[in-house]
Amino acid sequence: MLKAINVWKVLQGLARQCQRGVWAIAVGGALLGTPLVHAGFANGGFEDNTTMPPTGWTHRTYTRSAVLPASPPVPNPATGVTLSQLGLSGAALGNGLSAVVTTPVFNVPATNPGTLTAPRWGNNALKLNDQGAKLASSIEQVATMTVAEVDPVDNKVHVRFGMAPVLVDGGHSPTQQPYFYVEVRNLTKNKVMFNTYNYANQSGVPWQTAGSYRYTDWQGFDIAPGNGQLDVGDQVMLIIYASNCQPGAATHEARVYVDAVGAFMPGLAISSSGPSAAKPGDQVTYTYNYANNSGVIALGSKVRVAAPKTEDGLFTTFVPGSWPASCTGPYTGVSPRSDYLECVVGSGGLLNDGQSGSFDVTFSVPAGAATSGPNAVINNGDYDVRSDTASPFIGPLVKTNIVPLVTPTTDLGVVVTNGGQSSYAPADTPVYAVTVTNYSSSGVTGASVNQTLTGVAGGSWACAVPVGSTASCGATSSGAGPISTSTADLPPGQSLVYTYTGGTLTGAGTPATTVVTVAPPAGTQDTQSSNNTTGMNTSVGTLRNVTANTTGTGTGHILAVPSGLACGSAGSVCSAAGTTQPVAQGDEVRLTPVAQAGSVFKSWGGCTSTSGSVCVVTVGATDVTATAEFARAYIVTPTLLPGGTMTSSAPRQVEEGASTVFSITPNAGKTTYVLPPASGTACTGVLDTGVSPNTYTVNPVNANCGFTVAFAIAVAQTSSVVGGNGSISPLGASGPLVPGANNTVYTLTPAAGYSPVVGGTCKGTQDIAANTYTVTNETTDCTVIASFTNDPVTVTSAASGGNGSIDTTGTVNLVRGGSRTYNFTPAPGFYPLVTGNCPGTLMGTVYTVSPVNANCAFSVSFTNQAVNITSSVTSGTGTITPNGGTTVARGGGQAFSATPGGGSVPVFDGTCTGLRNGNDFTVSNALVDCGVQVKFIAAANAITVTTTVPGGNGTVTTPGQNAAGDTVLAVGDTRVWTLTPSAVGMVPSVLAGSTCTGTLSATAPYTYTVTNATAACAVSFAFAGAGSGQVASIPTLSEWGLILLSALIGLGMIGMRRRQMN
Repeated sequence: MLKAINVWKVLQGLARQCQRGVWAIAVGGALLGTPLVHAGFANGGFEDNTTMPPTGWTHRTYTRSAVLPASPPVPNPATGVTLSQLGLSGAALGNGLSAVVTTPVFNVPATNPGTLTAPRWGNNALKLNDQGAKLASSIEQVATMTVAEVDPVDNKVHVRFGMAPVLVDGGHSPTQQPYFYVEVRNLTKNKVMFNTYNYANQSGVPWQTAGSYRYTDWQGFDIAPGNGQLDVGDQVMLIIYASNCQPGAATHEARVYVDAVGAFMPGLAISSSGPSAAKPGDQVTYTYNYANNSGVIALGSKVRVAAPKTEDGLFTTFVPGSWPASCTGPYTGVSPRSDYLECVVGSGGLLNDGQSGSFDVTFSVPAGAATSGPNAVINNGDYDVRSDTASPFIGPLVKTNIVPLVTPTTDLGVVVTNGGQSSYAPADTPVYAVTVTNYSSSGVTGASVNQTLTGVAGGSWACAVPVGSTASCGATSSGAGPISTSTADLPPGQSLVYTYTGGTLTGAGTPATTVVTVAPPAGTQDTQSSNNTTGMNTSVGTLRNVTANTTGTGTGHILAVPSGLACGSAGSVCSAAGTTQPVAQGDEVRLTPVAQAGSVFKSWGGCTSTSGSVCVVTVGATDVTATAEFARAYIVTPTLLPGGTMTSSAPRQVEEGASTVFSITPNAGKTTYVLPPASGTACTGVLDTGVSPNTYTVNPVNANCGFTVAFAIAVAQTSSVVGGNGSISPLGASGPLVPGANNTVYTLTPAAGYSPVVGGTCKGTQDIAANTYTVTNETTDCTVIASFTNDPVTVTSAASGGNGSIDTTGTVNLVRGGSRTYNFTPAPGFYPLVTGNCPGTLMGTVYTVSPVNANCAFSVSFTNQAVNITSSVTSGTGTITPNGGTTVARGGGQAFSATPGGGSVPVFDGTCTGLRNGNDFTVSNALVDCGVQVKFIAAANAITVTTTVPGGNGTVTTPGQNAAGDTVLAVGDTRVWTLTPSAVGMVPSVLAGSTCTGTLSATAPYTYTVTNATAACAVSFAFAGAGSGQVASIPTLSEWGLILLSALIGLGMIGMRRRQMN
């Protein structure tokens, strides 16, 4: 089940917080020199200097002189690992080849670009070790844990750091390979709290490969064994070794990058916990804990969990249904990596700053897993947390030992409480309630429970069986002094409660400390060692009331050290009444604010000091109240497009009514633009490109909003006036403007009696009544050229039916006889079809009206009914545009342009109907597929045939003729003209005076054919009804006489008829 837990708000300053001190050095497990105590880890981010050794750290070099006796090396539980166990000798102070690396962020050498960069946090990081035959290096520090190292989420002291290993796989055995080794030892309690040994290409680690190199992205280490094992005041030693291979190849290196050593990890962080032991076939559950400590909101946050593997590469398997509903998968891993889950965390992937949570996943241990030797271990190290704005951050390797099936196992846990007291008065009598529980499915007889007390003397204890429990205290059920028994009998799932009371405190200034440990009887192994020991450290002194509360328009809760002062939780807000606890005078209280959803932490009041967002209260002689102010807040989400950078493109929470500034740097030659977001509410803001870097200020922030930062070569619009008689405003250059997202309104002011005409390359809309011209969404530089005429004509354009658009609609002025070009944009699969009374030509999707001598209008529609026009050059030197196949709307047309070469002349032919105008040929009313052919001939070989119909009543056409009826042919060409009567029954004839030699067909369809043309000629045609007689030649004089005689006879007959009627 996914547990949503709001946690501390850790700002970057807190993540790197450290208090200075001095060092103790350990070599081979022996302490060299006297430990000089300091509080917290000094210079944990390696920010203090760029020279070696880093301030506060000790660096050593070694020789990899021997094969490791065992893999992994097992340190002495009290004194730690020795050099001989690591195969090292010749310890010497010195810098070796280690170095402090600095910004700008770089791709780590020998890794694939973009997969591992350093530094990850801040300006610096440490590079430990480098190439060199048998070279090894270490870095180490001793620190004293303070209240500042206590994580208020679990009230445990933590040691955390980030590391990225880069190791060469030399193909050696595990005891010879390059490796790194980490050890954290509690010097106060003489106990190794953590150690890990990783060699190149080790199983269960999410290695990436670049040639022979094996490396991971940055991974986190989190050491928190719990109260009683690591407490405030304990001295802790951290030491990290990196060693090249034992055989001695200089290039078989181990190089590790280290950063962010302290109590809190900056950025997104993750860790895991699980059983310390398991058997083959067992089901083991690991808990994955994630947190956002980046200082900003993280979007698209997810945790990737791969199935753990045994040391020898056997895969565990996911237990179905053991993961939360927010997880998907398992997905197939790419060998050698395991199958994995992807789990969305937070609220749909949104993790507020300071928010964290955890979830469990259960796996089955392979039945054939080794139960002894170096392979008897499960490695759970292939898991990470990532987001849209953060690369994967890998959690620390968690190891589970595999024990034989016959091994008796259990899981005993212990919890101690003191009634919720943060401090004691010197006269108080402490009471400790210790609950011991058997969490396993196997009963335990004779478990031991032992308590140690410091600062408390005397007292006694007693064991009690809770109501309904079947457990037994055994023979030893009470006693004097601290708890001490080995007779606890605990059936599966049952508990016992031990109560210590009656002790006397040492006095003010000496804390009362208790540590309680539970252990199974000899021969039984506890599978969860992490819950076997717990403790409490309670200050003693004069008590003063400390109150933690909240104020403001927003809501939140407060995490506290000591935990008794916590106010509210993830599910409940802290109020103005707050939480009050008695705390010993002189104690340090640390309060961490966590804003609830829709709020942001604003400020503290009543603190002694602050560290980042943490309120530090040093309790004095009077009561004290610390107040956290929360304000309502909204999320500002930027989106950064390619072409430049932002200081941070992560979403921000901003107080209601406040402002926030984003710094933007465009690449060379680019200009910054701010556009609305792809979805949601657009922010209100001001972009300033006059400063470097550019800034965008969102103000005020009164709702969740977003914006998009784009970069492009700026668009400029330039306006001018030609010919006088009016003006335009703005005049000259406008910009820089956003390509495709601009709007400029030009005001045109004509002189009396004149009207504005707008030309140039900027497409826009003219409002004749208002004398404005609006240019919208130009994508390139363009011009607006205004002129003024006292003889205007208008062109009105429109688009109908959808499936396309036109760049200009409405009415525009033109000079009489002028022209204008329109661009059509059809939807895929559609083609423009122009209707109207404007003179114009269409070439593809470009329509030119010209010349316009009277007001006209046209409309373009878009149809998917189309025909194909094929154009080609059949001979000669020249080209035709467009060339090849062109698809146009059925009933539409297309303009073709011939470009002669070498002084030649184009001759058009083909099957398409159209007109020639100079070297252009415009096809119109194309109802079927047709072709346009052109050949290029020498000008001396060109002749012109002119065809006319003086009396109308029909047309004569051939491909390539112009509006006057002229058709250019080559000497020797044969050409056919089509004659079309305007009415049924009419027939054509050749009129007298025609000079062409040709043949007119006798029947429909009528054609006139000129064969082997030799010279320019002209031919005229007449169309007449069939009843008037069809002749094939011009009438002779005798024929005209017969006609006149017939007319006279007719008139005489009419006169005789009239006389008879009278």
